Amino acid sequence: AVVQAAYATVIDGLVEYVGAAVEAAAGAGRLAAYIRSLVAYLTEHPERARMIIEAMTGESGVTDTPGSPIRQRTVADLVEAAVAAGDYRSDTGPRQVAVIVNGALDAIVSERLTDAAFDAAGAAEQLIAMVDRALRADR
Repeated sequence: AVVQAAYATVIDGLVEYVGAAVEAAAGAGRLAAYIRSLVAYLTEHPERARMIIEAMTGESGVTDTPGSPIRQRTVADLVEAAVAAGDYRSDTGPRQVAVIVNGALDAIVSERLTDAAFDAAGAAEQLIAMVDRALRADR
């Protein structure tokens, strides 16, 4: 119960921080804000990133997983909004992009936790650029 409560507190802080960044953006900028702010938050608070990982992988009673439907849906919704805004091509697969983006985010945060010198912000910008180049409607 203690781990679950700590996990909930950490997730609430993360959602508030990332949500504010996403709400301040529009179209494809919302996905970029999601990527940028998620990496920034977990880089600035490595102890919280570790708590999330341990809660999700241990015997803590936390039911979230790295591949949880809500996590995929969050990113897929941002992709769908970018398609609807005309920023991303209409043939973009929101679920596929969500799986790819979430996997890349996990890798960026994991690398930063094991190597404090790793430029996580730079990696986030590279991810944003790759997604944009691959999906941009006006290319």
